[in-house]
Amino acid sequence: VFLKDSGFVLVYRAQSPKSSCGVRVGFSVGKKVQPRAVDRNKTKRMLRESFRLFFPKAFSHSSVFYDLVLICNERAVPSFDLTSDKIKSLLLSFSEIIKND
Repeated sequence: VFLKDSGFVLVYRAQSPKSSCGVRVGFSVGKKVQPRAVDRNKTKRMLRESFRLFFPKAFSHSSVFYDLVLICNERAVPSFDLTSDKIKSLLLSFSEIIKND
């Protein structure tokens, strides 16, 4: 299952009941989207930092057992402000979805 927000995608899946890892997260930027490795690495660093900043705020209410993958489909390297806003939006949407389950 996934959520989209103009250039960013959050793919999520509930972990099996036997798993006790909490949240596992992956970050991806396609080689076709950003051909230069320097740009892909910079984008992934921004994704990780944005996730680190907003994850505790979005999920402080409960224990969460999900696998998440954040994917950037932006052709140009996005600014940190844009990345933060989009990740915050995706995480808050995801938080609402799991709250309702």
